[in-house]
Parts: sequence; C-alpha cells; structure tokens
Amino acid sequence: STNESDSTSVVRVFKYLAGDWNELGSGIKGEDGSNIYAWSALISADGDTVVVSNHRIGNEASKRSNEDHSHFVKAFRFVSDSWTPYGNMVHSSIQGDSEGYVISVSDNGELICVGDPERNSVHLYTLNGKEWTQVGPDIIGESTGDMFGSSVSLSADGSHFAI
Repeated sequence: STNESDSTSVVRVFKYLAGDWNELGSGIKGEDGSNIYAWSALISADGDTVVVSNHRIGNEASKRSNEDHSHFVKAFRFVSDSWTPYGNMVHSSIQGDSEGYVISVSDNGELICVGDPERNSVHLYTLNGKEWTQVGPDIIGESTGDMFGSSVSLSADGSHFAI
C-alpha cells in the first residue's frame, strides 16, 4: 500500500480479531528505509512470516531515469509486535527493468519458490541458519522469452511445486 502523506510504500499485515481487522505491527519497509513496491506479498500458514517480492527503488530521480532498480525477495518474521527481516535478501540487479519476481512460500515460511519470468527461470531457496540458500539448480524454461516462471505454486510442506 502507499501512504500518500509521505509517499512511502509499505506492506501491511492484518489479523481478524473479534469482528474487526487489526494491523499487526507497523508497515514493512525496506531495510534501508527505501520503498517496497510489492509485486507479491505472501504470508505463512501461521501468520508469523511474510515474504515480499518486487523491486526496490532509490530516490525520485532514479525512478525517472530507471536507475537503481533491483528485484528482491525478502522475508520478515513477526517478533515482539514488529516485523523483523530474517535471512539475507535474495535479489538481482537488472538496471531499468520494472517487473517483479513471482513467489510462493511453504506453510512454515522456510522454503521459497521464486519465478523469474524475465530470465525464463525458477529458483527454490531454503533458510539455512540466517541465509537463504538455493536448493538445486535453476529450472529453465524450454524457449527463451516464453515467460516461464510467471506463475509458481509451492505445496504446504514444500515437497512439490508447480510452474
């Protein structure tokens, strides 16, 4: 969502309690305070993990010139009433590109399937301590430009996925 009073984009998480939607913590922003323009935001089954995908944009000048854009996938855990980043950021810099990653997350929030249709590929990452590490090789589409990875779905336990 975008907070129009200060032009900051954040991801907000809500929980339904006693007939009303209540926001959990404050909005999730980039680690350096930069905007998060969420292409996709997914929540784990228990509601304690949120995985966010899309590009981080630097300042207004860089938005206009298509510089300083980078795709990312970042996970956050709800700890002590706030959303705390965990694991390293999974990202790639593609200057001038404005599309985002497509993601799916396992129920426990510790396996992420990342579709990268611009690169015709899909990648799986597991949380290994404090680092996201890739599981297996990249899965590449059959034909260049076929947007392979534009839709991904991971099973609840992370043992299966569909592209």
